[in-house]
Amino acid sequence: AEFKPPAGLHPPVCYNATSAQFEKGGVMALAWGTKGCLECKGAWKRCSIVADATKDDKRCTTFKLAWANDGATHITWSKAPNQCVDMFGGPHPGLWRCHKNSGNQQFYEKPSAVWLGAKQLCVHSGRGKICLNPVGVPRRFFDTPIDSSLLKPAFVDLVTGKDQLFLRKSYALQVCRAKLESGVPDDFWLWLSKQDFKLTQALFATFPVHPGQVKIFHDIREAVGHTNFDSSGMASFAVALAYVNRMKSSIDEAVQMPHPRFEMNNAGYLRHEKEKIKQEMIDGQHCGIQSNECRNLHKCCGKPEGWNFTWPRDPSPSVREWVQYWVKSVEDHPESLWMNPLKHVPWIYAVYVWPSPIEECEWVHSKLIEGETMEGRWYLYDSSFHKRICAGGKHHPDSLPGIAVYGGVCGRMAQLEWRKTGCMGMPATMKGEPGHCAGYKYKSSTALFTNLNIITDVSRLSTLKVVPEKHRYVTVEFAKGDKAFPNVRTGCLECKAWRPCKVLPASSEKCSYFTVDTEKGRLRAMSGNQCIDMFGGPKPGLWGCGGGSNANQDFTQDKNGHMVIKSGRGKLRFRTFDVPPKPDVDECLACKHRWRSCERASPNSKDCTHFILEKTGRFKAPKLGQCLDINSGPKPGLWRCSDRSPKSFVTKGGYRRLKTWRGQLTFESFAVAADKSEGGRCLVCSRSWRECDYSEAGSKDCTVFQYDPKTKLIAVGWGNQCFDQRRGLKPGLWKCNPSSKNMIANMDEKGRLMVKSDRGTLHLHVPNNGTLPNVTTKWQYSGIHEISCTKKNCNFFSLMGLDSKSMFGSRHKEVALAALESYNDYEHHGIYPTAHDEARLAASMAFALHKEGSASKEELGPVLAWALRRNPALYEAWELAADFPAGGPLNASGMPSRDALASREWYKKLSLLRIDATDARSQAAADKFAREHLVKQDRWVQFPQLHRDLVGRLCGALSDTVLKELGEVSDECVLVRHLAAGHGWDEAEAAMRETDAVGTGNLPSEAFQMHWEAMARLAVAPDQHKQAERLKNATENLLGYLTAGYINRRSQTFFAEHKRVLLRSPYAHVLQLAAVVLPEQRRLEILESTKKMLEQPGERPDSLWSSTEGLIESFLAWLGGHGNLSTNIVEESSVVDELNGKSAADSPNTAVYGQLELDRDAEVELGAVFWHETMSEEDSERRYDAKKLLMSLLRLHGPGAGSPEAAQEDEGLSAAAAAAGAKGSALPQAGGHRVAEAPTFSELLQMCMDDLLE
Repeated sequence: AEFKPPAGLHPPVCYNATSAQFEKGGVMALAWGTKGCLECKGAWKRCSIVADATKDDKRCTTFKLAWANDGATHITWSKAPNQCVDMFGGPHPGLWRCHKNSGNQQFYEKPSAVWLGAKQLCVHSGRGKICLNPVGVPRRFFDTPIDSSLLKPAFVDLVTGKDQLFLRKSYALQVCRAKLESGVPDDFWLWLSKQDFKLTQALFATFPVHPGQVKIFHDIREAVGHTNFDSSGMASFAVALAYVNRMKSSIDEAVQMPHPRFEMNNAGYLRHEKEKIKQEMIDGQHCGIQSNECRNLHKCCGKPEGWNFTWPRDPSPSVREWVQYWVKSVEDHPESLWMNPLKHVPWIYAVYVWPSPIEECEWVHSKLIEGETMEGRWYLYDSSFHKRICAGGKHHPDSLPGIAVYGGVCGRMAQLEWRKTGCMGMPATMKGEPGHCAGYKYKSSTALFTNLNIITDVSRLSTLKVVPEKHRYVTVEFAKGDKAFPNVRTGCLECKAWRPCKVLPASSEKCSYFTVDTEKGRLRAMSGNQCIDMFGGPKPGLWGCGGGSNANQDFTQDKNGHMVIKSGRGKLRFRTFDVPPKPDVDECLACKHRWRSCERASPNSKDCTHFILEKTGRFKAPKLGQCLDINSGPKPGLWRCSDRSPKSFVTKGGYRRLKTWRGQLTFESFAVAADKSEGGRCLVCSRSWRECDYSEAGSKDCTVFQYDPKTKLIAVGWGNQCFDQRRGLKPGLWKCNPSSKNMIANMDEKGRLMVKSDRGTLHLHVPNNGTLPNVTTKWQYSGIHEISCTKKNCNFFSLMGLDSKSMFGSRHKEVALAALESYNDYEHHGIYPTAHDEARLAASMAFALHKEGSASKEELGPVLAWALRRNPALYEAWELAADFPAGGPLNASGMPSRDALASREWYKKLSLLRIDATDARSQAAADKFAREHLVKQDRWVQFPQLHRDLVGRLCGALSDTVLKELGEVSDECVLVRHLAAGHGWDEAEAAMRETDAVGTGNLPSEAFQMHWEAMARLAVAPDQHKQAERLKNATENLLGYLTAGYINRRSQTFFAEHKRVLLRSPYAHVLQLAAVVLPEQRRLEILESTKKMLEQPGERPDSLWSSTEGLIESFLAWLGGHGNLSTNIVEESSVVDELNGKSAADSPNTAVYGQLELDRDAEVELGAVFWHETMSEEDSERRYDAKKLLMSLLRLHGPGAGSPEAAQEDEGLSAAAAAAGAKGSALPQAGGHRVAEAPTFSELLQMCMDDLLE
């Protein structure tokens, strides 16, 4: 169009950077990026931020720059030179005592992330990264408030149901912003316009698009080469890598790690910086160790000139090198990698493909792909691994081969696993647990995903009834020689095989039964081919019936009809008495145990055993996996099925008969009726190596199986476990084995899966007569070294927040699980998560405009509601929705039901529980929202923590009536409200006392944790809720009651080394409460009493607790027998897993897990902290010293002990900042003056959008 600028026009903002922005000794005010200038009002405090500051603003504090020889500078306060700018926790800048070796105070000159050629001063430590620049540096277009008027036509389209037009206009704005800011040439936009639009949706999924993301994406394509880029199908991978590295100014900078501070030594240097990093290590930097005992190489191993290991570590790759490495790796190992990240991983997961030094990834490939001999082990636990390091080796301690060779504890072992996984192309990252470092992987499976059921095939099943034999049974009475029989029957014989018989009274129930074989002249026992035999004496007994004549068994009849046995042993005479026939009782066989005789049960009862009549005539009990046999008696019983098992035959009466040398048994069979209820159940296979259970179809515990048509295995997706046909045709799990006939499943003629082996045949149905689905690809979560989580502590650093201006956010594990659902369960095309990307665009748009205050909540509500409809698994959108007023976007029509989400529990931080009361209008809105969305429990069965979170956010506004209607989901809210009102304090204390003695190892129980968190929530502002006195009393009472020391099987060596026992974690939590609510003098008293309990446990045995019975007594007995332990003993535990680690499905053995759990018990004595907060060198110095540990928990350390950790500071623009940057305000040109004829940013954007939408 006429007078419109070309699409690639840059905005009219320039900045001339001088070559010497930061001169030694220079005095200047400093700004924290685009947030504003630092205003530091006092020593030992956080600085505040002046958002609308100008270059000569008097509110901005001035600082002096003190450069050191190593290139670092300390920024001193102009009012007090002993106070330096320090990175507090959050991170956030503050003032603290200057310390030349503090990694939180050493600033280095780095290229500006904003203006090409400019510099900024950056500090980077375990707490994060802060960059400062001179005040007056102009804002980029990207950093200016968004002109929402450009989006209002799109909002109108959305409200009127024109979804696609809304998306078209939104993407046009995204593209135009990138064209104006990224500096990418026009030929790139021409190429992008010809690609599948799904790529554009992925690249511009976050609003406002960061110009660095588009620039890095473009530069990756240039580095690889256009043809190679397109042919390798790596666009999605490039989107992920560009997104993670969007803050970089060049692809020649070191690649960004998916974690803000897990590089233990911040040693992500490039190849040309090796000598610099080496000198820094000599000076004491980059020398930390993730050890429970020793956390600095200088302290552990002496001076660098004496180190016997390779140092420094191999350099990190630049973004360019990392991309080129993967292009080559895919070419070299197309079939051997665990995953091809270039073309098989959706970008939302590819952001977690962890980079490692190229040399280290090549080492991983040499072991896992090329099969070279492994030095070290993939899972080598060693609590004293620092000794192995100091002993020397050819690898750097932090390197992947270094961890394998020297070993480590949880942090090193988990890091080796997720970075090894990254080197093999699979996404994986770190996850923290209470006192433990774990992680997780994203794995994909192409399979048939379904619930399964087993419906009993009754067509061949029958129950059996024993038909009484029509024998003439007799009891026997004997006389020696010619002795006369009494006139009446007085006795009988009880005979057992191969033994003399006993004489019993005729009325005894133990009388043996015999049959009279008149043909052969024998008295035969009922079973065992035994006959009455004349033993020496003479006396009667049982012996094996002889085949020929046998004078000791053959009888003749005398004139009285008596049976006479006469031989060289003497003469015995016998007379018989008929046994009345047994009545025909209506009963069935109940064979309850293998290898045992069967019992009898009422017909048609659940105890009746089901048998299959095989073609051979054998009766097989499939549930027990054995066949019907004849035991002594003869009695029916079960025995191993074999060729020798008795085969039944049909009698003249139509019955089935078994006949062996033990006798014969005749059976009548009855058909088994089908159990119609079986069709509505599902298999639940939740335990490795165990038999499966059943549950109601549709339940959340129904196992989702994944059948692979290639391997024919039915896997469960975790632990390398597959469906296994167990003995007795029972379903179970066992280690996946493609050659096992008990696992191989094929399709039968009815479309069912069928497992057929020597154990029988199992038909696997889809519950409720469903049909098997088609084969699809799904992504799954696979834990790394996981032990246990609590409600508030199961977090990882997510890269997928809605704020394009911020990199990381600590999030609960469920955010990762929800990310799986956002792809698996909603629209996607190949590896592009279409529904996720479109929903993310809308949600991030609502986030950005809501944060800046540039659009009203009424305007943004429909946008957010649409995002939740488009993809209900977009977790960040739910969190944003909870920040809107009750009755906001979640009341929009057509909202999805929450039961569409299948994530597990996740937990929010304490501050999200809002308990402040509101006015009547807000209460009415909150109650209406809760009744419409939160009261129906069935909608939240599979998403319980979001349910709790939303209730918590509305807690202060909800009425008591609605809280009752909500049920147990409101327990935390009700508890805090009651305590805040002064009620239930005695009950809360009692609950915490009772739950002190439960929990996993040294962890607090969930009930204790909930009550502690309720008190802690009030302790944040005790005066506000008028409960300060009750908090003090409760804290004192708990300290007087709870156990303080924890005993486990390491306690002897722990005590010998550290001269104390472990602190009980619940007690540590209460000490943290005391730090807030009790005066300093009282805390000093508590410190001394607690220290005594830990160091002299024999004097207060009642203060000890153990989860293992008898362990306290044995520890105290050991302690009493060892007197004064002056010898320096060090706990050294080492466990090697020789077998696992070569497969993506592997995990450590149980022995390794046992050691990790013991480490966890020790780490949780630090109380309510996250794992990554315990890894600094300063923490290690006070980690095992009882006094320093208690001082830290009780907050008794004063200024100068190290700058404090603190709450996360808001990283984005505040509403005040947005208001300060009013739309249409003057824009600086090269000389700082407004050029009147230049169009505004908004005008340029509108021109560009008009071009694209024409």
